[in-house]
Amino acid sequence: MSLAAEPTLPTAFFRTMRPQHWAKNFLLFVPLLTAHAYQSADAIAHAWLAFVCFSLCASGGYFINDLWDLEADRNHAIKRHRPLASGALSIGAGVAGAIGLPAAALALAALFLSPAFIAVLALYFALTMLYSFYLKRVFTADVLTLSVLYMLRVLAGAVAIQVYLSSWLLGFCIFLFISLAYLKRFIELRKMDGAGEKVMGRGYFGTDTDSMFMLGVANATASVLVSRCSSAARKCNRNI
Repeated sequence: MSLAAEPTLPTAFFRTMRPQHWAKNFLLFVPLLTAHAYQSADAIAHAWLAFVCFSLCASGGYFINDLWDLEADRNHAIKRHRPLASGALSIGAGVAGAIGLPAAALALAALFLSPAFIAVLALYFALTMLYSFYLKRVFTADVLTLSVLYMLRVLAGAVAIQVYLSSWLLGFCIFLFISLAYLKRFIELRKMDGAGEKVMGRGYFGTDTDSMFMLGVANATASVLVSRCSSAARKCNRNI
């Protein structure tokens, strides 16, 4: 019988960065595609820099969360295997990641991107922290905050390559993101056994399942309507 090897410091540090969650930051490339700016090497470079900045900033937030929830994670059946909770990553390394990663993101943005992008990045990080420590436990406010965080990624992508977002795209995105946030809550509620049971760390009960489903469908329908209206408006403009 052989024991599994302990993860090395770089491996434990990288695991705490949660790179699997960086996929959400590909929303920064939406303006690059919708503005047809993908033929510009500068625009592509700036979009990738924005992606790196948001990923580093998000990873710094994960370090902060893991340090904040350290004792709770150690008593959790699954989260106790996280590098900080298990001891594979030292507290000192965790503090370094919590401070260094967001600082590196802001420094990179200051060197290569616009002040407007830095402002959006700072707002994203501040709202992420507010969500993690408070808003995620507030009914409805958590869903709206999640949708705003998604929307900020799209806005940051536009600011990074200096293009404007149409009102149609903004309307479509906000309704779509709200519907996805409600879907996230709906899935969490469906996994619960008791109808009167409360979701741990959230402001929801099992009895809210149907309302989460209906609100999600309503916002998804609204996003489709905005998309169809946008297509109709473009056809009218071409015919004038």
